[in-house]
Amino acid sequence: MKTLIYSDFALCRDRFLYMALISVVVLILLAAMHLMSTAITCISAIIPMSLLMTFFVNDETGKWEVYRMTMPLSRKDAVFGRYLSILIIMGLSFGVCLCLGLGLDAIFSQLPAFSGWFNAGESENATVILLSELVTTMVILIMLAITLPILMRFGFNRATTYIPVAMVVIFLIGITLIDPATLEGVLTALFTNENALVLSAVAGCAVALLLYFLSALLAVRLYRGKEL
Repeated sequence: MKTLIYSDFALCRDRFLYMALISVVVLILLAAMHLMSTAITCISAIIPMSLLMTFFVNDETGKWEVYRMTMPLSRKDAVFGRYLSILIIMGLSFGVCLCLGLGLDAIFSQLPAFSGWFNAGESENATVILLSELVTTMVILIMLAITLPILMRFGFNRATTYIPVAMVVIFLIGITLIDPATLEGVLTALFTNENALVLSAVAGCAVALLLYFLSALLAVRLYRGKEL
């Protein structure tokens, strides 16, 4: 398992460093404009999804998937290794973006306004920054829980056909099952209580993480039927 995770990171090392460099630049610029919640939302979504695509493209173009299965491991190990690699990336992205975001926002809020472009002396609410990161993480985990079994079963090229269909079907099912009036009432109640909002976001991430685990179990079953 450790070998699989290490190999995923080794193959995408250059891409990861490139994305990290861009992310730092974006964080600094948007922190200066006190748009840190916007910055960490974008970066926390872009980094995992970008590296996800890189992983699966390497599987097909570099034939890494075929080579991986010549190693003394099962298909279950291959699936869980890929899921853990992506989860580690999300955890690193979450921690680094949150720490840099809060730190840079605090620094720029103390700087004199040397240009009208910078809103020095103003700072975003730390709770808003945290909520942005939590909600983004929850959404990305749910998206991954939907897309990863399809990617594991069909590969990157074929999955690009099936994933949009799956997303649309799930979206339509969600619209059918959720009552708009009830949803509006719940959101109104949450936004009037900051602590309840944070706890709800944490609970949402926990549920999304559970869905991610269940998705891994489904991916194992689907991957066993894939011809390499």
